[in-house]
Amino acid sequence: QTRSVDGSVDSFAPGALRGQVNQLRELKKLFPKLKILASIGGFSAGARGFEAAAATPASRQAFVADCVSSYIKGNFGNTTGLAPIFDSGFSEQPAVSINPVPGIFDGFDIDWEFPTAPQDRVNFVALLKEFRKQLNAEGDGHILTAALPAGQQNFSLIDLPGAAAQLDFINLETFDYNGPFNNHTGFVAPLVQTQFDSSTTFNVTFTVQSYLDAGVPAGKILMGIPFYSYGWAIASMGMIIKKRPISMVNLWQQSTPARSLPAIPPTMRERWPFSWIPRWQASLQLRRARSLISMSSRLAKSSTSPRPRHPIPSMG
Repeated sequence: QTRSVDGSVDSFAPGALRGQVNQLRELKKLFPKLKILASIGGFSAGARGFEAAAATPASRQAFVADCVSSYIKGNFGNTTGLAPIFDSGFSEQPAVSINPVPGIFDGFDIDWEFPTAPQDRVNFVALLKEFRKQLNAEGDGHILTAALPAGQQNFSLIDLPGAAAQLDFINLETFDYNGPFNNHTGFVAPLVQTQFDSSTTFNVTFTVQSYLDAGVPAGKILMGIPFYSYGWAIASMGMIIKKRPISMVNLWQQSTPARSLPAIPPTMRERWPFSWIPRWQASLQLRRARSLISMSSRLAKSSTSPRPRHPIPSMG
C-alpha cells in the first residue's frame, strides 16, 4: 500500500499523477539529489521480450524510445496501458490521460535474465549502446546500469567489458547461490567457498574476481546483498522427533525445501524454526550488513539535501 511522503492525499483531479510514482516525485522534492532508476525486465519477465527488442537496429531504437518517452519524459498515460496511479503501482489498467511529468526518473537499470542465446552477446551490448545514446540526448546526469548474473554459466556468455563500457555501474546479482530450488542446505550469498561446499564457483568472491578478470573496472561493480533468507527441513527428522532445539546443523546436507512442507503449528515454529543457518554465520552476515548500513547512514547525514519535516513511513 502506498503511503504519503508529506502526509497529504494525492490529487484525484483529471490528469493528475498519483500513487507510488507520485510519491517518488514528492520524495525528490525533499531530496533533490536523489537519483531514481526504472528497472526494466526482471526474472519473471523472461528473456524473449529482450531478445526481440534487441534483435535489430530498428527494434532497439523503438524499444528504447518508448522507455525514454514513458519514464524520462514522464508520459505515463496513454502509452502501453501501464498507468502508475493506483496503490499497486504499475498495474494493468485501461489507458488513462495523465499530464506529462518529466524529471521523476533519472535513468534505467536493465535486468535481462539472461542474454544467453548466441546472438544475444552482440545484441545486448548494442541495446545498451542505444540506451546510452538516447539518454545522452536527453541531457547530462542520466544513469544507465544493468543487473548482471552471478553464475558463470550465465555471465560467461556476456561481453562483460563491452557492456561495462556503456554502463555507469553494474549491479551484481550476488545472491541465490543456494535456495529452495535445490535439495541441500547452503548460504544464499556465501562470501567465500565454505568447508562444506564442493563448488569453487558458487560464491561472491569467485563472481567478483571473474568480472575483474574479464576487464570490468572495479569502480563499476556493486555487490548485491540479499536481505532475505530461505529455509529447509533436514532430511533426517530425528532431531525434531526427539523434541530438542537444534543449535547447529551442518551445511550442504540433504534436505527438503521448506516451501514444499505442510503447515507447521505455531508452537513448533517457535521451538524449531526452519532457519537452519548456524547462528554464528548469521550473526557474521548481520554484522557486515550493519556496517554497510552504518556507512550509508553517515554518508546520507553528510548530504546537503533538506531533511524531511515528518518521518517518512514505509512505501511498500
